Amino acid sequence: MTRCPELLTGKNSVCPWMIPSITASIWFNWFPLAVIYRYDDIIHIDCPIIKFLLLIYTRLSTRLMAIKDRFSINVLENADNEVLLLKRGTATELGPGRWGFPAGHIETGESPMQCSLRELEIGTDHTLELIGQIGPVNDTFYGGRYEIYLYHYRWQAGRVLLNHEHTAYAWVGREQYKNYAVMDGIDEDLLYFNVWPREYLNADKLPTERKPSGR
Repeated sequence: MTRCPELLTGKNSVCPWMIPSITASIWFNWFPLAVIYRYDDIIHIDCPIIKFLLLIYTRLSTRLMAIKDRFSINVLENADNEVLLLKRGTATELGPGRWGFPAGHIETGESPMQCSLRELEIGTDHTLELIGQIGPVNDTFYGGRYEIYLYHYRWQAGRVLLNHEHTAYAWVGREQYKNYAVMDGIDEDLLYFNVWPREYLNADKLPTERKPSGR
């Protein structure tokens, strides 16, 4: 560790303590650990690293406190450009009695992909191909409380098995889509993957600034 001899002698001198940064190839990439300086006869200690860590901690804490739950949502599309909608039971917390996608809460210790596959195992007996994924994104209609991971699958073969959370299912094309009372967020999910042109979606359920992602 190196210390400047002028630390306490200069009126307004700045003198960093330095330590070597360990990299993969060299030991001579130096960066300041702390800066001790004298200003108006007062000695100040400034540590950029601690400031940076505190900033990261504050931002992460704010984000984690704002997130209520995390979900994986599966958009299943067949060869006819139809999507699978499941009608939710009336006792469900989100979107009771409305149509939505196979989705589930991400459990503690579970990855978003593991949750996606678990929900597909519960609700379907099938052959699928993953063709796209997006996330994490925050919900638009629930105050940003939910962290969402989206998965886009191509349905190749199989049958749909309903569980206790759903009462019906339907393969829905873009011409019939607006006849279904879907839960908030479904139109936005379809737009994320650019499944159909925007005009086939419910305009009142779409954010004005959302731009679709390519497949």
